[in-house]
Amino acid sequence: MNTPSDHRIESTAWVPLMARALGPVAWPWLAPPDAQAQQVANGGGSTAVAADPLVTLNVLWRTQLLREAARSFFSHHPDAIGVNLGCGLSNPFPDLDTGLNRWIDADLPDALRTRHRAMPHTRRKPHGARCSERTVDLREPGWWRALGLPERNHASPPVFVQCEGVMMYLTPRQAHAALHEFAERAPDGSQWAMDVISSLGVGCAGLVPSLAASGAQFRWGVRDLDELKAIHPRLDLLEAHSVAECWGPAGLMAQAMCWPWLGAPPYSVVTLSV
Repeated sequence: MNTPSDHRIESTAWVPLMARALGPVAWPWLAPPDAQAQQVANGGGSTAVAADPLVTLNVLWRTQLLREAARSFFSHHPDAIGVNLGCGLSNPFPDLDTGLNRWIDADLPDALRTRHRAMPHTRRKPHGARCSERTVDLREPGWWRALGLPERNHASPPVFVQCEGVMMYLTPRQAHAALHEFAERAPDGSQWAMDVISSLGVGCAGLVPSLAASGAQFRWGVRDLDELKAIHPRLDLLEAHSVAECWGPAGLMAQAMCWPWLGAPPYSVVTLSV
């Protein structure tokens, strides 16, 4: 069942879309123009929402890293399944289609209704049966089976999970339970790619101009990225990137100076594997 906070979280889906639509104009070297996002933004679906420069930079950076992680995975497993958990207004599959792989866009019912209004073309399924859409609540146990995903120990191919701009809005218990279910059920070689904030950012969403009006709040972060591996014995931290990379040597130097107080980067993109 949806809670009142669901609608606040769904409203944040417009922020990354606007960032992908407008950001490449300011940072063309970081991301190519996103014609699909520009089309939706020009349609005036949410004229009251705009991404501030810092959030725009972060969104473009994380989008590129998540795409790279997915491309690398599908280059080794061209006929595997990919899942976009909390898909919102993102539609990465056209860039990741190998001609053999399958893809599932999954989100809460209200979020999918917003998606259909803003992006009606996603309902036409140009990729046929290889791309489908499901309702799911990541906060509820059993979401893996609800999506019909292959199980471990069944000689199943691995699964790629993308979870972008979602986990920080869950409670610690909900976030750990979601990752625990992935680790318990996913076939060997599966990967989970996501963004994660530092625990120092919990409760601070109101300080982000793009999010303040939404009323959504950051509820989960980590003190150390190794905490992610401790959630389940099967989980391994395959790759991790700090947002400091966006700012080049100066950003990395500033992070190094603050590391004793930070513990984990303020914002990271990580890939977990089983």
